[in-house]
Amino acid sequence: MNTANNLNQNSEGYSPSEKPHIVKAVIKKSKEMVNMKENNQATLENFEITKLNACRFVGKSVYARGGSGQIFGGLWGNSSEIFDTINNLKEYATDEIHNVGLMSWDKYDDEKKLMGYTVGRFMKADIPVPTDLDYFNLPDMLVAKGWVKGEFMDMIGNAERLTFDALNQQKKYIPAWDQPAFMAEVYTKDTIPTPGINSVLGFYVIFQEKND
Repeated sequence: MNTANNLNQNSEGYSPSEKPHIVKAVIKKSKEMVNMKENNQATLENFEITKLNACRFVGKSVYARGGSGQIFGGLWGNSSEIFDTINNLKEYATDEIHNVGLMSWDKYDDEKKLMGYTVGRFMKADIPVPTDLDYFNLPDMLVAKGWVKGEFMDMIGNAERLTFDALNQQKKYIPAWDQPAFMAEVYTKDTIPTPGINSVLGFYVIFQEKND
């Protein structure tokens, strides 16, 4: 049975307007990334803010505390079946063709502090969801896209910080915590998860125009 996940659901935790500790958790994680800056060899190669049209993110989800890289990595290790299934529905593909690790906080609370990690892809809003896959329905939104170059672990450890650094250099946009919140690692065909080899990785964050 597939599961519909609601990034704004109130019953199990995530609503930024009601639970600001979610925002604090994200900010804390961002600050921790600064500690990795001195040894970082990753660089931000490109940055843009674009519109993401309403869509359905389809994939397989796990929930664990932040920093549970072994659990999240294990999902990637078994991802071939996920993408084989999605590839069979190519008529529902969008311009967002890359494979993605989507991070969400729909089941976060003060006790368990669970982060969602869903391996999948942004698909058209009307895609029929295959059995045993999960999905998020996403509205139209603005997405900040950072494209990072470097060795794989440097990129994983610093893509978020580099993207937020770029956002902090402008005054027009702010984090969209009052919308369904997610961040995403974006893996292209040129992303090489091998130590010692430079490649590219995308990092997406949802943002909105500042109301002055």
